[in-house]
Amino acid sequence: MEEKNTTKNEERTKAIVEITGDKCKGCVICVVVCPQGCLELDQSVYNAKGFHPARFTCQGRKGACTACGICYMVYPDYAITAIKKLKKDFGFLSNHPEGRKEPSKEEYHG
Repeated sequence: MEEKNTTKNEERTKAIVEITGDKCKGCVICVVVCPQGCLELDQSVYNAKGFHPARFTCQGRKGACTACGICYMVYPDYAITAIKKLKKDFGFLSNHPEGRKEPSKEEYHG
């Protein structure tokens, strides 16, 4: 029987973290506390306050989002508005030509 090796790139995200970029002041608290490294500052844009806002990536530096909620609990400016747990696993699909597919509303847990 063949064993399947699961690498960090094959891990599946358990949630989508929603961030309101214009509320973010780029303090990096959420980036630092995320155990999977799924949050980063978006260096390609500035928000209305003139900061690089945080953005969510399904596949972080240490693996996929586990829906732990730490980022939501520590974020001081209420820019993280929701952590939506998924009914089924969605991989980051970095090898897929269309990138990560955004789940439909029916695919979120209630």
